[in-house]
Amino acid sequence: MPAEQRQGEAAAAASGPGDGAQPPPQRRRHSALQATLAGAISGAVTRATLSPLDVIKIRLQLQLEPVSHTKVATWGHSSKYKGILHCLRVIVREEGVRGLWKGHVIGQMLSVSYCSVQFPVYQTLLRKLRAEFPAHKDSAMLNGLAGGMAAATASFAVYPFDILRTRFSAQGQKMHYQSLPHAVSDMFREGGIRAFYKGLAPTLLNISPSAALQFGYYNLFKSLSDSLVNHKSLRPFDSHLESASVVLSHLGAGTLAGVLSKLTLLPLETVKKRLQVQGFEVARQEFGRTVAYSGMLHCIALIYKLEGLRGFFKGGAISLLKSAAVTAVTFVVYDFVLDTLPSLIPDDDDSK
Repeated sequence: MPAEQRQGEAAAAASGPGDGAQPPPQRRRHSALQATLAGAISGAVTRATLSPLDVIKIRLQLQLEPVSHTKVATWGHSSKYKGILHCLRVIVREEGVRGLWKGHVIGQMLSVSYCSVQFPVYQTLLRKLRAEFPAHKDSAMLNGLAGGMAAATASFAVYPFDILRTRFSAQGQKMHYQSLPHAVSDMFREGGIRAFYKGLAPTLLNISPSAALQFGYYNLFKSLSDSLVNHKSLRPFDSHLESASVVLSHLGAGTLAGVLSKLTLLPLETVKKRLQVQGFEVARQEFGRTVAYSGMLHCIALIYKLEGLRGFFKGGAISLLKSAAVTAVTFVVYDFVLDTLPSLIPDDDDSK
């Protein structure tokens, strides 16, 4: 498989949810089944490893009060969560260590289903785009476009899992939803099918440019790191050391790509989370003040009015940390699994 295509697939995976070795000498195309399995496995591993970061991020993003240790006169009381470490300590003290994995099961369903939809769509779109524009078949633009469109398609397809994951993670000591069936039935009574798509508009506005930006940043940083690793004066003498340096450089490129793409679009992520818990105020009362938003523009206006520009970047530090970790882990795991699968499952060329 061309290195550019594998980078694009991994970049697409991390957007929801690197090229860990130098590309093989021959140009191979992995099967849709191999890409789907690699995407699903990378999504599951990433979610299981980094779930606590996600829970903390969601709690901070949903808090209207400032993430600060000082009492603010405007609100009349201190904030429940005063920072990342304080949030971690409060969750463990009040809900136990298991509280850091709230919504994990539904989160796994989200990751696996998201990647399982995204990767086949990405491959299909990329083949069509390459056939339409053969002169640019390996360009970052086509890979980024295919990644963005695939991410938007997958986001829409699995969005109900996303909103359920957010609501389960947002629950405190008092569990409003006792089980997944209870949550589904309660939400359906709340607003029918539309209740499962609250916050979809900012999600779609966010996900496509996020995937495109992530691939663009990754491609740039990977090219720079490859130039350094392959420079004669810097190339390690031992082949094992050289392979390790390539993995580490690509890991760094994936990390930087995740941080910069997340920072660019963080305000839309905050708006999305606020809209996802509309109608869920009964489970949010122990966390502080709640506000009703009538839609995306109203949400943006109220966040700015009540919280200022800083309100759009609540949970920013943990969000960037999580994004960097998710991107790096996904790149490495996806490429490792994709390189391992041909020995277990024949690809398109081997089956002929």
